[in-house]
Amino acid sequence: MIEKNIEKAVDVLAKKDNIVAMTGSGISAASGLKTFRGKDGLWEEYNPQALEISYFYEHRAESWEWIYKLFFEPLQYAKPNPAHYALAELEKMNKLNAIITQNIDGLHQAAGSKNVIEFHGTTRNLICTKCGAEYSREQIDFSNLPPKCNNCGEILKPDFVFFGEMIPHKAAEYAYHHAMHCDAMMIIGTSGIVMPAADLPRVAKQNNAVLIEINLEQNNSKIFIPDIFIQGDATVILPKIVDKLKQKLL
Repeated sequence: MIEKNIEKAVDVLAKKDNIVAMTGSGISAASGLKTFRGKDGLWEEYNPQALEISYFYEHRAESWEWIYKLFFEPLQYAKPNPAHYALAELEKMNKLNAIITQNIDGLHQAAGSKNVIEFHGTTRNLICTKCGAEYSREQIDFSNLPPKCNNCGEILKPDFVFFGEMIPHKAAEYAYHHAMHCDAMMIIGTSGIVMPAADLPRVAKQNNAVLIEINLEQNNSKIFIPDIFIQGDATVILPKIVDKLKQKLL
């Protein structure tokens, strides 16, 4: 069944010209980064309260201890995996127009993807909420937490979306534009239950796009149902899809 559905996906992708991928934390699991809601996910081990924006502003030093442990420490060792590289290759083949990612790890860009919409922001940058100064992750000395602004001394905030914050306007605008106009959407490594990201496949489907889901388990979303579901590891399945698509397009 898996191979049959891979062939179905390849047939669809070969015929489509406006393909978008939507990715979640599952695509980065093979890079050593834990998922949030999956088996052995972060929220089984840690309290998500540390990522509530109100908690951050009230307990910045304590919040940063969790933020570093959850994200910045493991990101020191994380590298793109074959699934990231496969999507970058699809873009080079002019088959993939954009990646809408819920991830904040920057691994799509590290793999070579150019048009990446970071729906939930990024760990690649930090911002000062007082004076607006911006810093790259590489500029920060994480041995001295919490990191502070060189200009005004304020504690910095990672440039990702905390619980209770709005999705960045440009990211939301671009993501919904691509969802509305794509003719196929690949949904990879996401639970499909976190709003408003989970609404994007519904929007794509409503506009007649074919939904192709690649996941270890089918998503729990009640918002959308994929046309093709491929159960398995994206690091294996996506390179297969790319290879078969190249052969088909010869």
